[in-house]
Amino acid sequence: IAPSQRLAQVFPPPVDSSFVAFEFSCARREHTRRARSEPRHIGKPHLHLVVSVRPFLAMETSLRFDSRTKHLCLFAKEKFSNDDNYVLTVSGSLDTKDGRVESRAYVRKKFFPDAFLSRVDMGLSYATTADDVTYGIAGKKSFELTDDGLTTLDVKGGVSMGSKARGADLDARVELTQKIFNFQEDQDLKLRLGFDLGKKKVYGQIRENNWTFNTDFQDKWDVRYDL
Repeated sequence: IAPSQRLAQVFPPPVDSSFVAFEFSCARREHTRRARSEPRHIGKPHLHLVVSVRPFLAMETSLRFDSRTKHLCLFAKEKFSNDDNYVLTVSGSLDTKDGRVESRAYVRKKFFPDAFLSRVDMGLSYATTADDVTYGIAGKKSFELTDDGLTTLDVKGGVSMGSKARGADLDARVELTQKIFNFQEDQDLKLRLGFDLGKKKVYGQIRENNWTFNTDFQDKWDVRYDL
């Protein structure tokens, strides 16, 4: 199997379900002269339901535990998209210890200006934890360091601002990613080392089939298991 095909099997991109489009129209009202005793017939509104069916993956669910709260949470996420590269992401988590629920909705438009960036996302999000709408734009440029595409260098940057905030938040980071196939039998790894320019901190990630471990190499870490 070619490396690119093998890569798609191990770390497949999310396949999103399509939006359901509704069309609402009303027949034109006739204005012909009629006798007062003659009833008037007005076209009734009618609703057309247009469904675009595409294959989609099941909702993403995982168990998560982090060093800050030390609580086990059940996390779920679903994505919806259309042919115009608009994506709606809805996610939520349930704290199994105290029953607290947190949720987030994110709508974005994806652009692919291959001339100078790999991808640009522009949109807005709402999180129940902040109770605020955040607007933002982010971009990414990827460089393949090897011919097989298994080693990449990603440069990411973005700016966001909440509707209640006085200033904008900047984000800039550089990430080096290495994918290793068949590290053990039926086991593949993805190693990532990054540097956050804003916080001036190094962070890392190790991902194995279903397990993901993130750390800042200081006092914060979290682990995730995909169900």
